[in-house]
Amino acid sequence: MATGLFRRGRVEQEMDDEIRGHIRERAEDLKRAGVAEEEAERRARIEFGGVERFKEECREALVVSWLDHLWRDLRFGLRMSMKSPGFTAAAVIALALGIGADTAMYSIVNGALTWDLGLENRDRIVIVSSTNKQHDQDWTVSYPDFRGQVKSLAGLAAYRFEPVNLSDQSALPERYYCAQMSSNGFSVVQQKPLLGRDFIPADEQPGAAPVVMLGYHVWRDRYAQDPGIIGKTVRVDEVPRVVIGVMPAGRRFPEETDLWVPLVADEAREKRDNRELMLFGRLGDGVKLATARSEVEAIAGRLAAQYVDTNKEITAEVRPIMEITGVYFMKPLFLALFAAVGFVLLIACADVANMLLARAAERAREISIRVAIGAGRIPILRQVLVESVVLSFWPEDFWDCWWRWEGCGGLTAEWARK
Repeated sequence: MATGLFRRGRVEQEMDDEIRGHIRERAEDLKRAGVAEEEAERRARIEFGGVERFKEECREALVVSWLDHLWRDLRFGLRMSMKSPGFTAAAVIALALGIGADTAMYSIVNGALTWDLGLENRDRIVIVSSTNKQHDQDWTVSYPDFRGQVKSLAGLAAYRFEPVNLSDQSALPERYYCAQMSSNGFSVVQQKPLLGRDFIPADEQPGAAPVVMLGYHVWRDRYAQDPGIIGKTVRVDEVPRVVIGVMPAGRRFPEETDLWVPLVADEAREKRDNRELMLFGRLGDGVKLATARSEVEAIAGRLAAQYVDTNKEITAEVRPIMEITGVYFMKPLFLALFAAVGFVLLIACADVANMLLARAAERAREISIRVAIGAGRIPILRQVLVESVVLSFWPEDFWDCWWRWEGCGGLTAEWARK
């Protein structure tokens, strides 16, 4: 198959030699029968029939004949596109703009709606927040409210963010985002450290020895992935803390976190109206989001009745964890923009289709001649389709050449070869 497709000249030469050999053998037989030499060759050719017709029948009998036709149609399509540079440029620009806009918007939407929180079970993780009766204003939760039990959740944890300075003797101080997290936080999201251990209940007790966990990128960039960092003391906002663990790469829950320290209760946090905590939990096995929402609202109702001064008119809301990303609320806008650029691509395709129809009208005489000399409908249709496919490949080269030019500051040799 490969020989017939890529060594066409060799196959044609072997076919021609074989046909000529058959004709010579027949001529020799006629000569031995007493026919003159010139007459014998003439009669041998007549008996054999049309040489070109026989060659065509042999080509059709080849296994790769359809690939051969496709290859010829492809070359013809390339010649046609280069023969009409104005038409090709207009079609390519229209398709390139449509495809480029769709690709860019898809990248934005995909990145916004599939933001990686480093969670393998993010569809089961929810956030719990305080809200008013109308559910049009959200707040964080106070530490006393956090200590309630929710049966529909396999665990309920809390955290708060703050920027901190990390300093030690190995490098200059650096600014990082630190999450003060309850000791059960990593067990709720079912994450384990790469090195060392995570928090235990004793770490969040008042007076406990201060500890800290490092993100993988902090361990890699600041401490050169030294496993001996476990047990060493660093300073977080001038507070000496012992490093007890390092999280795996990509595990930066809750939100692009660099460091984690225990959430320790103090006098200020014990006030019920001091709402500064974000709550998150994991839905229990077989529990629906609506079930957890109903239970949390019932608990909030009991707290509002019990603590009128601080919890009056306050209820609770349970939402998917992805809603902590600001872009999640812009999901309808992103989808609308994606649909809009999709229509732009459809319009571009419609414009190119109209151009192809106009071009087909101009080639009506060419197609009529082909039909008159014996071309079938399928070969003609195949050729037109291949020409359209060839035209659709140009926008990819267009954008590839554009990025090469942008990256290199000018026309490169590789682009010129294209």
